[in-house]
Amino acid sequence: MGVARDSIMTGASSPEPAKRARGLLTPRIRGFGRSRAHGGFTLVEVLIAVILLTIGIFAALRIFPGGLDAIQMNRNRMLAARLAQEEVSRWKLRADSVPDAIIASTSRWVSSMYVLEFPVDYDPRDLRADERQPLWLPTSASLPRTILGESVRIGQAPWRFEAANQDLAVLPIVGLGFSPIVHLHEGAPGADLANPAYAEPLIVYSERYQRTSDVQVLARPPVSMDSGRYYIDYENATLSFDHMQDRSRTFRVQYSWYESDPANPTGPVRMRQWLENVEVLAGVDTVASPIKLAAASRTGFQGVLWGSESVHLAFRRVAGPNNIQWPDQFWIGAVDGQVREDPLAGGRSDLVLAFLASDAGKKIKVDYRVRDWTILREEFNIPSSRRVKLAITHDKDLAYTNPPRQRNALPIDEDVSAAVMALDMETGERFLGGNWAERDPEAAPPGLFRVDFTNGLAFFPPKSVGRSYRILYRAEDDWTVQVMKPAREYEQFGRSLSDPAGSAVPGYNTFVWDATASDADKRREVVFALADLDKSVSFDYWADVDGSRQHVTDEVHRIEKPAQYAPDVDAVVYLDNPPVQNGSLSVSGVGLRARVLWLARIGSRSIQGSGLGEKWMEASVDSFVSGSSGP
Repeated sequence: MGVARDSIMTGASSPEPAKRARGLLTPRIRGFGRSRAHGGFTLVEVLIAVILLTIGIFAALRIFPGGLDAIQMNRNRMLAARLAQEEVSRWKLRADSVPDAIIASTSRWVSSMYVLEFPVDYDPRDLRADERQPLWLPTSASLPRTILGESVRIGQAPWRFEAANQDLAVLPIVGLGFSPIVHLHEGAPGADLANPAYAEPLIVYSERYQRTSDVQVLARPPVSMDSGRYYIDYENATLSFDHMQDRSRTFRVQYSWYESDPANPTGPVRMRQWLENVEVLAGVDTVASPIKLAAASRTGFQGVLWGSESVHLAFRRVAGPNNIQWPDQFWIGAVDGQVREDPLAGGRSDLVLAFLASDAGKKIKVDYRVRDWTILREEFNIPSSRRVKLAITHDKDLAYTNPPRQRNALPIDEDVSAAVMALDMETGERFLGGNWAERDPEAAPPGLFRVDFTNGLAFFPPKSVGRSYRILYRAEDDWTVQVMKPAREYEQFGRSLSDPAGSAVPGYNTFVWDATASDADKRREVVFALADLDKSVSFDYWADVDGSRQHVTDEVHRIEKPAQYAPDVDAVVYLDNPPVQNGSLSVSGVGLRARVLWLARIGSRSIQGSGLGEKWMEASVDSFVSGSSGP
């Protein structure tokens, strides 16, 4: 056939060429298809072949049931690694703002105020759900996290606040690394959330104060102390400050304390670590009338752990811009004193921290909480097409349901019913995304921000071209990107301390090490809180190496939990060499870790007892990003 056809097409001589050509090029209908003389297949044959091929494919999949799962898993792992690397790269560009620590936290309403608690006995690797939570909500990952000591600078140019009839210096919250998901307040039932007394702490602070004495117990505090110093009564959990210069000031106080079970007072005690704001009222002499810490009001309170506290001078939060009268005061609100709605753009100006104009340019540190569980964050420069594609498609709108794991999708912002938020990185203006199925941004009403949730596309208004935006959204399979960071500096506590909790690690920024141990291998063991698992730390010490004394610096280890150690609440590092007996050990956190979590659907098999054929997966990237050490 091929030779014959070729000869026809090249014009070779043959009897009755026209007739033969017509015979070759014109199909003859017989039954349902081309004549077998011309090498074709009937429709019935094609259908049979397709059926047989389909049966073969399904048979192969039954032999290798994990094949498709493995392909999708590899795709997800590559995507997760990319998201983690992008988060690390984002912080490399913000190296001067890297926080002192990022740690999971809870909050408590104690003595008419909120305090933050850092649970040291939870395992960040454990992705199982707490018995009080749904199976899809692992406590170790879904807890809000506190950003501790993020370094920022108050803006130079003063902004005019008509409500206060004065110029104020401002720090847009967009300047914080985890905006706009800063969790500003969580009021008690019936509380006035506008009143700072009922606000969950967002703490702005600067210099650290020093203890007046290293003596554990004094008969009474000094009659007058220098500014920048404090006295603490560990047994009664009270603080005293200079009675002249420190009146009407606010202090950031972090400490560890002992708590016994009121139902079993003679039983074992546990260690808690709290962070709170302490206000010294005008005219109050704290030497004569010390300030009580919130822990002192707890029924099982047994005392503050000696040396565990840190005290910083904080800015006092006031209720409105017109109340900012002195340095070291601030207010949280919108740039004009009220929330500005823009119906056309579907957004509003973001909040700012406002300060007295004389504070402009001052470098400060900020503690705040974020609720970023299952929230993804990406940053874009908007192109001329006004369209950007998100890393993960099939995103959740507010109508999304995923029973039985989650009844309804959650909004990005607790105060605004929106599934997607875009934040202008310069002005703080927020766009709230509604659903828009069309891929052509020109088809959308002019000036509106819209999202195609099925295809992961975001369309911006014309004014956004060339500007930088941070987009927050939720995706199916509950994708989450989280940053974890060890403490910048760790405090040492020895096993020889005669305290009620024995050798328990008192907090996320502490370690327990027995410098007096005669066993060299025992001196190699450095114990950390379980909450510090997988974080990297650096050691500096004098060691016994082959019978000689050597100075070891920058020995980096990842905090692990060896199977042979296995206490319920501790993690451990084994040093490369035994430190000298009765020597010292310096520990500092290095770098940060970005981890990505997502739910993988594993065929129909039951994973982790959920009965849903799902399993939490994790990918992470570590980086030795260093930040600023002080305000």
